[in-house]
Amino acid sequence: MGCRCWVAVERHLALMTHDPQFTYYLRFTHYQQFTHHLQFTHYLPPAIHPPPAVPMPTVSRWFIKSGILFMVASMVVALAMAAPDAWGLPGWVSVLRPTHFHLFAVGWITQMIFGVALWFFPKKSREAPRGSAWVNWSCFGTLNAGLVLRAVAETAFVQGYTGTGWSWVMTVAAVLQFAAAVLFAFAIWPRVKGRRKRKKKEK
Repeated sequence: MGCRCWVAVERHLALMTHDPQFTYYLRFTHYQQFTHHLQFTHYLPPAIHPPPAVPMPTVSRWFIKSGILFMVASMVVALAMAAPDAWGLPGWVSVLRPTHFHLFAVGWITQMIFGVALWFFPKKSREAPRGSAWVNWSCFGTLNAGLVLRAVAETAFVQGYTGTGWSWVMTVAAVLQFAAAVLFAFAIWPRVKGRRKRKKKEK
């Protein structure tokens, strides 16, 4: 009798709250309809408990930490550009705006997006939840290699080094960054999907 009454109370509370994330904390020390004292804590329903924390994959950690380093580097360049004379720096430092832009936009923002996307997007499959590890790491390597080469080449250009060699360095940097974008699209495209519907069991 007591158990049935308690189940009815639980169902009534579940209908009244209409909140799937609400945790029901109920403690009874005395109830008139029960013949004995009850004292317990009950959570309803068990299926809606908060899911366990999703571990951050290694490649995402490298993307995010590299992005933080490039963000700091871009701020250092911005500080140097603001007052090169005060720091005793050469005059060409004041025209490093393209380098500052790429360090911030590609090095910080883009890498943060790539790292978080590879971490949180829906799983590709049970066997390879985040897709091919080779593709993900290749994306990381080509993006950062292209970014470093581009920053070096742009710094050389503002100093007046416009030879063919530096032009080739800039071209290689652009190709590497383009390859990183293609690899990221290849890795993340299959993971952009909605909730999979469960198939009804045939009777």
